[in-house]
Amino acid sequence: MTTKDVAVYLKVSTQQVRRLVSQHLLPCIRVSDRVIRFRPQDVEKFLEAREI
Repeated sequence: MTTKDVAVYLKVSTQQVRRLVSQHLLPCIRVSDRVIRFRPQDVEKFLEAREI
């Protein structure tokens, strides 16, 4: 998944997704210095960990 895909899925901005990555709250795969991708199961785990 791209940063934009994750942002749409989580209903947040792409900037917020980048913040979550920089705070090590959302795991990602660095394809290059400027490109990151996300595994769908990691995004799901992130959501499950934050459910009330």
